Amino acid sequence: MRSFVCAVEKLVAEAPRVDVCTADDARLRSLTASVRAAQRCLDGVITKIGLQAQNLVEAGQSDGATSVLGSQGAVGGRTVQREASRADLAAELPGLADTLASGEASGEHADVLTRRTSGPLSSRKLDCFAAGLR
Repeated sequence: MRSFVCAVEKLVAEAPRVDVCTADDARLRSLTASVRAAQRCLDGVITKIGLQAQNLVEAGQSDGATSVLGSQGAVGGRTVQREASRADLAAELPGLADTLASGEASGEHADVLTRRTSGPLSSRKLDCFAAGLR
C-alpha cells in the first residue's frame, strides 16, 4: 500500500505542472481518457476505504465511513455522502469495490443503483448489477 500512496502523492504533486497549452486534439483526448481512468480507479479506492471503515465500526475501531471519508479531504458533505453510499452498496455487493478500483465501472454506475433502490438490495437486483459489470 505504501507504493500506492507514494504514487498518488507524486501524481498530486505533478498535476499542477501539467501543461496542455501546446497539445493538439488527439493528445487532449488521450490525456482525458487517462485522467478519466485514474478518476474511476481512485473512486474505487475511496469505496474500499469507506468499506473498511464500516468494518472497523463493528470492532469499535472507527466512527464509520462518513467520518473517515469526510475527515481528511477538502470535499463537501454531498460528496462524502455519495462515497459512503457506495461503501454501503459495496458491503452488499461483494467485488464491487474491486471492480470500481480496477476502472471497469465508475462510481456513477454504483450511484445509479443506489438511487434506484431503497433499503436492502434484492438478490435479483444484485445479480443484474453484477452481470452488467462483466
